[in-house]
Amino acid sequence: MKCYLHIGVQKTGTTSIQKFLTQNYEKLLQNGILYPLSAGKNSSQWSIAAINYNYDKHKDENDFYLVNNNIKNKDDFIKHTEKRKKAIYDEILKSNCKSVIFSSEHLTARLFYEEEIQNLKDFLSIFDEVYVIIYIREQIKAINSAYSEAIKAANILDYSINDWYLNIFDYSSVIKKYEQFFTNINVRIFDFNEFENNDLISDFCKACNINIPDLEINLSKSNESIDLLGLKILEFLNNDYPFYKDGKVNPKRRELNQLIAKFFNDKNNNLSLPKDIQEEYLKYFAQGNKYIKDKYFKDKDSLFNSSIVKENYNINIDNNLLNFLAYLIKKTII
Repeated sequence: MKCYLHIGVQKTGTTSIQKFLTQNYEKLLQNGILYPLSAGKNSSQWSIAAINYNYDKHKDENDFYLVNNNIKNKDDFIKHTEKRKKAIYDEILKSNCKSVIFSSEHLTARLFYEEEIQNLKDFLSIFDEVYVIIYIREQIKAINSAYSEAIKAANILDYSINDWYLNIFDYSSVIKKYEQFFTNINVRIFDFNEFENNDLISDFCKACNINIPDLEINLSKSNESIDLLGLKILEFLNNDYPFYKDGKVNPKRRELNQLIAKFFNDKNNNLSLPKDIQEEYLKYFAQGNKYIKDKYFKDKDSLFNSSIVKENYNINIDNNLLNFLAYLIKKTII
């Protein structure tokens, strides 16, 4: 039995891929391909990463998965992990499938330590073959987008070098970590000009050897974009609308993001970092990108056509206007 392990990375269409797999669950299964619902439905199969955590190294991170599953201590974690692993294994064994697909960007965004990749390998030991699929995207575009997502998640950021993004988007470091434990690594460029048929889903199907006619592809936009003005309003409101409240995900936060996205979505006014910060990121990733090009894309002159995006991060909004908007929003979101 084969396993196709899609590990992200973030900002490379992972949500669209996961929605496609969920929408076509029955037809895929009829053709011997299982996308286990016990690992997560409609969105990232975060559990595939979380059940392989070193709990002691994640317990103080305010980790969304741990909070959302009410995991408060190591005993809770062990019980949850055992239960989730059993559910996944049971679904696989009952399916009589020929191949299994897992998909989670958190396999790169959350599994930081080599011992956790070893845990993952052990978890996947039931398979005869494991094929790791990773999409990588030009880092400046990915990081600009990630900063926007961070603000939407109620983070308070300055526009400087961020260690989290150095970690996530250092693709060579991620790939080298997986190379220690897995033999078959399929690195793919997240660029519509590089995709099979210039289409992400077609490209993913090729990577997973999915050859099934008439699969459903009905993908609404997964992550609503918010322009710079909207992000600046969110920044002002972030302290009042945290992502977590009383140990749970704050439902008002989602309402706030949806409200702002409805009115502030000018695609010509997206956030982009200061020029000097973009240059620092490019310099940091240059050597690692060369490693990937030399090993996986020998025919390419360079891994990406990396370039500085015109900076767009600063906008002045009158505080009286912000306070007025905050008042109106408080009345709107009950």
